[in-house]
Amino acid sequence: MCALPAVAEGPETLRFSITDAKIEYRLGDALQFTACITNVSREDVFAYGDLAYWLWLWPQDETGQDMPTAFIVEHLPPPPSRDSFVPLNPRHALCLQDWFRLDDLGITSAGTYSVKIIFANPVPPTFAKKWLGIDVWDGMPSRPAIIEFTVRP
Repeated sequence: MCALPAVAEGPETLRFSITDAKIEYRLGDALQFTACITNVSREDVFAYGDLAYWLWLWPQDETGQDMPTAFIVEHLPPPPSRDSFVPLNPRHALCLQDWFRLDDLGITSAGTYSVKIIFANPVPPTFAKKWLGIDVWDGMPSRPAIIEFTVRP
């Protein structure tokens, strides 16, 4: 498994949240949730517009041990263009309804599990400034969100 990126220190600009996650699934289901970033600053913030590329997932068993997955659940964005970024006004949010098959996450038996989800800026701010001419959010990921759930046969 990959190491988690560093956690943000200092004032928060973008707040990350996970909502709408179910707490019970059946084998063969897909883990479903809504991921959001909200601008909690007083200034507009430019952010990469496709949240699917911000998410990194680490499934864990009931003892907190990382589980082997069918693949590493992280997204790599296509080369961005200026149009790939959206301005988030203060108190505005960008959300994504996402899902991942339980068996792709290595969950193939009934039990209690958790999935650690972190948000990481997929486009380095230095790249966006140099090649696209825009200033984008340059913060570090917030603390991981954790979804805890039970899988029934």
